[in-house]
Amino acid sequence: MSSGVNIGINESDLKEIERIIKQLGNKLAKKEISKAFRKGAKPLIKAARSNAPMSKKNTWYSVHKSMKKGKFEYKAKKNASGDLKRSIGSKLGRSKNAVLYVGPNKSAWYAHFAEYGTQGYTVKKDKKIPTPYGIVTIKAGTKIPGQKPSAFMRKSWDSTKNQSYTIIKSELKKLVTKIMTK
Repeated sequence: MSSGVNIGINESDLKEIERIIKQLGNKLAKKEISKAFRKGAKPLIKAARSNAPMSKKNTWYSVHKSMKKGKFEYKAKKNASGDLKRSIGSKLGRSKNAVLYVGPNKSAWYAHFAEYGTQGYTVKKDKKIPTPYGIVTIKAGTKIPGQKPSAFMRKSWDSTKNQSYTIIKSELKKLVTKIMTK
């Protein structure tokens, strides 16, 4: 079974289409194909945003460690609930071929934790962790639970891939028709 997209073009037309695309130039062809990919990605983006997990709190904090003057400095960064949902979008890949990536951007650096989950662990020695509320000490032997995977991107892809393929296929057919009539 093929994993690619079957556009439904006769083999006899392929050489003609290839000739026309060469006349158009690779940049224009890549641009038009990328437009089709972006339209096809819209249902996936919408589904991923609706499936993305969201904190029950309005805000949450993450601690960032940085080095200043030879000493480590901890700063708590405030994050708004819903940042993951807002970060999901599409981005064109840097390639000779038309490639489109769909998913969270760099602002949601923690997205892979939500998608795949994390493993729990037991604290081996006392830890002091700075928080916006002061320094919290976690005692040795404390069990820290892991996060269960939500697989929000996988669920979104599984539910919308046929719809996305159909949109891409129809957009590419329109492109080929437009090229053939020139």
